[in-house]
Amino acid sequence: MIPNPKKYYLELQKDSEEFARGAMKILASMQGKETLEVQKDEIDQSTTADTKAESYIVKRIREKYPRHSIDSEEMGEIQGSEPYRWIIDPLDQTKEYIRGLPEYNCLIAVEHNGEVIVGVTLQHGVESLYSGSKTNGSFLNNRRIHVSNQSNFSNSFIGFNLPNRKMPTPDIQKAKTLLLPLLDLVYRVRPFWDQSKVMSWVARGIIDGNIAPPHVFKWHDIAASIILVEEAGGVVTDFYNNKVTEKTSHNGVIASNGILHEKLLQIVHIL
Repeated sequence: MIPNPKKYYLELQKDSEEFARGAMKILASMQGKETLEVQKDEIDQSTTADTKAESYIVKRIREKYPRHSIDSEEMGEIQGSEPYRWIIDPLDQTKEYIRGLPEYNCLIAVEHNGEVIVGVTLQHGVESLYSGSKTNGSFLNNRRIHVSNQSNFSNSFIGFNLPNRKMPTPDIQKAKTLLLPLLDLVYRVRPFWDQSKVMSWVARGIIDGNIAPPHVFKWHDIAASIILVEEAGGVVTDFYNNKVTEKTSHNGVIASNGILHEKLLQIVHIL
């Protein structure tokens, strides 16, 4: 039992910010010079930039928190003896990074007993550092952020993660089925493929909610964003209104300003 959880969570948050900044310097210096390391499928790849940035983050964590567990996208699991686990995606948007797009992310989250307590999303190209921790609020470049107060569903902007052909056919069909009523009911549907960016926009109040159908992302893609939305005053659940954890994230994820959450749940219940 730590004597002051609020203070400890803030320490973890500040360290996560520092680790992400260091990793981003590596990524920025290597773009255009990276080489392929792992061909996961015909498009999905891992590069020397992914692994070098990942190694840097893992090294920094092991130096300061040697008893914490780590789950990193490329390296996998490192078991520790304390109930804290770091969730790392050293280079989010690798496919776009390889193609030369200057916008990509470094994502770091920390769990305590399976609950996300810290989230950091560092976005290159727009120079945005989103960070937050349990009971400490959410921030963009050190300025506090808050979800929108939009209560009129017909005036809302809702993000939607588009399906891809690698998903199971039933899940692709479910995503298509979800999209049609959204188009009729909200002011604008904003399609996204970058889960961390759209979630940060919910936390910031730029859009009012986001629906991510089942199986469109991995836990590394979403973990950091959960606490950012929650600490900005929003709500994040799966399609069954359960708290989102690694085990429930495959059920689909809804993030919202809280006011519109019940309406979004009603839409996904058409499935």
